[in-house]
Amino acid sequence: MNIKQLESLYQELAFPQLIPQDKLNIEYVNKWRNDAEKALRIGRHVSIHDIKNRDFKVYHWRKSSVSGVWFVAIDGKTVDFLYAYQSLRLNEVHRASEALAYSFNPEQVAGVIGKVFFDHLLPNLKFVVTDSLYTPDGHRWFLAEYNEAFGRGYKVYAIDLAKNTIVRIDKKKWSDLQPLYWGKDEAHQKYRFAIELP
Repeated sequence: MNIKQLESLYQELAFPQLIPQDKLNIEYVNKWRNDAEKALRIGRHVSIHDIKNRDFKVYHWRKSSVSGVWFVAIDGKTVDFLYAYQSLRLNEVHRASEALAYSFNPEQVAGVIGKVFFDHLLPNLKFVVTDSLYTPDGHRWFLAEYNEAFGRGYKVYAIDLAKNTIVRIDKKKWSDLQPLYWGKDEAHQKYRFAIELP
């Protein structure tokens, strides 16, 4: 095997794991939801922001210096959508990592994920590493997210967590890494992709 084939094999083992919707850890989802609703009731460390072309707001609760959640609560009490993040250390620098995006009320909040990510989460955090587990809906968002990032001229990276390296990639390289390797088991989850503001 030559070095190019070895490099190709190494990269192809990188891809996020595709899981059925019913395998999503609903306890983890509900913990974020409950925490966000509690923060909203108390009103501590919660900020309110407009969403383009929507008649409701998005809230941001900074749980700690390295984690938080953007969420929609149309009635001001119950979370209808959330987009949680936490810290991931890369090259000794804390980077935000998407922990979860989940809709509890798809009819009312359809299409809000891109607005929250590109207008709020990414501008606030500057550099976001995408997650390792995706449902089919999450996979569709992953593809849309990176197409939008390239379309906007944002920086996109391939990250090797084992080697702790970050390499900027173009759309062709990103596309080359996609087609066949979704669904690998956790032993192969050594890589992530990331988006950074220009």
